[in-house]
Amino acid sequence: MVLAFFDLDKTLLAVNSVSVWMLAEWRQGRLSNWQLFKLISGLIRYGFGITNIEKDIHTGLMRLKGEDNALVSSQIAQFYQTQIKNLYRPGALTALKEHRQRGHKLILLTSSLYPLAKLVTDELLLDDCLSTKLEVDDHGFYTGKSEGPLCYGAGKLAIAQDYADQLNISLGDCFFYSDSITDLPMLQKVGLPVAVNPDLRLLRVARSKKWRIVDWGVPLNAKTKT
Repeated sequence: MVLAFFDLDKTLLAVNSVSVWMLAEWRQGRLSNWQLFKLISGLIRYGFGITNIEKDIHTGLMRLKGEDNALVSSQIAQFYQTQIKNLYRPGALTALKEHRQRGHKLILLTSSLYPLAKLVTDELLLDDCLSTKLEVDDHGFYTGKSEGPLCYGAGKLAIAQDYADQLNISLGDCFFYSDSITDLPMLQKVGLPVAVNPDLRLLRVARSKKWRIVDWGVPLNAKTKT
């Protein structure tokens, strides 16, 4: 069996879902101008590789401490339906169809929170999803901690490796599609890495290593999103 792993933000999706969420929260008055500025500044620093994104993610998780899991999941579901579900790259949908026809197992591999990842998995009829999971206490409230490693960077590779090991599959026989240099550990481990509309740093690496580089395009309605 061959596994085909897919990143989500700016890979399957033409946008970064976190950016879309921030703007939606700001427009609805749930984020102040200052809070929006800080969050956007963090994303810009992340894009240039000058921030500790794992620290930022843990900080974000701590902000969810005490929040009701069911309520947050419901809010994420509404956000997905209204802001995200029509923003898949056309080429992504074609690639999924091609892999499915070849009998490959399709896996979402994303740092996004599990409630969003599960919605994407169901929408695209993927076989499984590997994502950042939040720890929930006995009363259904978030503890502010992740359940296991963050599905990011080296943690993303560790999660994928464990998944493949359980199926007795070598990552050397697998595909991974991503847009970001932050996914370099996983891209270097699989036998069939593909750079999708890559950021500049990943583009340089992909060219030097002669990895496949693809442009999956954007849906028309993505032009109005961030």
